[in-house]
Amino acid sequence: MSFVLHIIGPAFGGPSTLDGLYVASYDPDARDGHGAVTGTADRTQALHFETPADAFTFWRQPSTVRPLRPDGRPNKPLTAFHIEIMPSDKAPLFGTLGSFAPLPRCLGEPGECAFGGACLYACERSKPS
Repeated sequence: MSFVLHIIGPAFGGPSTLDGLYVASYDPDARDGHGAVTGTADRTQALHFETPADAFTFWRQPSTVRPLRPDGRPNKPLTAFHIEIMPSDKAPLFGTLGSFAPLPRCLGEPGECAFGGACLYACERSKPS
């Protein structure tokens, strides 16, 4: 079995042209380190990963051209999107799209995953209330 990255939408909210698509290609160094991603509606044309951990690591891949953001934090362009890691041949592992509950907030400090590395959301953009 392989796994794919399904784009839910921008981490900052609002719609994007990639909402609901699967990641087909991604270059974190494109556009001077701002990254470039293309999506596909066809799961078979998406990038495939051996394990969910491989997909998660790919999603958090930093730019080598611009490794830091202006605020000094790591620049990981693809984490600008909330994603689901899904089996390539089945329904989502962590729920389905359509009507879904608000995305969970990180329970740890920014940059620390309170879910033991299993959190699929941009923890560095979420701070505890």
